[in-house]
Order: sequence, then C-alpha cells, then structure tokens
Amino acid sequence: MSCRLRRFSGDESGAVTADYVMLAGAILALGLSAVNAIRMGTFEGSKNISEAVRTQGCVVTGATGTTDLTNCD
Repeated sequence: MSCRLRRFSGDESGAVTADYVMLAGAILALGLSAVNAIRMGTFEGSKNISEAVRTQGCVVTGATGTTDLTNCD
C-alpha cells in the first residue's frame, strides 16, 4: 500500500494535464474579452456614424424613391 501511495505522490502526469486545462481556460477568457472589446468599439463607432449621417439631413432617399432635401445649406 505504501508503495502505491509513493508512486501516486510522485506521478505528475495529471498535474501537466491540469496546467494545460488552466492555460487553455486563460487563453479562452483572454480571447473572449478581446472580442467583447472589439464588438463594443465597433458598436460605438457605428452609432457615431449613424448619428452624424442622421444630423446631416441633406439628401435622404426612402424606400419609395422620394428625396428629402431638408436642412441643406
């Protein structure tokens, strides 16, 4: 029995697997946070562009083909 305990305590193959699992989890978390940051930046940028286009208001063509020339200087 003590021989098995010594062999078990000296075996590091499970520790290497645990290290790889932790490393993979850290890489996944870092990737997800990077994607989230890019997504939020893209959303804010498109919101700013949309607002700038909406406030221009010079030429807007609707689905029926009508043109609105309000706020043109």
